[in-house]
Amino acid sequence: MAHTAAIALVIAAITVPARIGWAETVAETVRAWELVGKWSPDCSRPPTERNGQDIYFVTPAGRVGRDRDFGRRYDRKEVKQALARSDGLELIVYCPQSAKLRQITLIKAPDGRLRTMTERDVDTEEYTIKDGKFAATGADTPWKMRCFDHLAH
Repeated sequence: MAHTAAIALVIAAITVPARIGWAETVAETVRAWELVGKWSPDCSRPPTERNGQDIYFVTPAGRVGRDRDFGRRYDRKEVKQALARSDGLELIVYCPQSAKLRQITLIKAPDGRLRTMTERDVDTEEYTIKDGKFAATGADTPWKMRCFDHLAH
């Protein structure tokens, strides 16, 4: 039953236009929020498990992607929805490896750094990040800065 509901949710997320209930297209929202580009806790170091890099990009067709690079581990996801809120940016991200949707909430500091405050499975509501802390360890999520060596559109 839960599997059927998850599939229905994925199909709905893929087929429902991003503008319903959201102010702009996904690409317009992430561009307005200045999310497009590479983000890392330390741009001077290569990607590792402790220095994971997120790269947000917009394709020529207007789709938004999120690449995550941890050195030995890499994945690509598609951002299906984006909502700029007063307390941050909420993303709905499709993970093709698991065929699941994840809800991610980001905040931005006055100096432009970025931090993930929540990340959860949309279907199961299981959190991997809650209140800015990793659920598995309780450690704070890192603040990430924009890396200007990466040109993104």
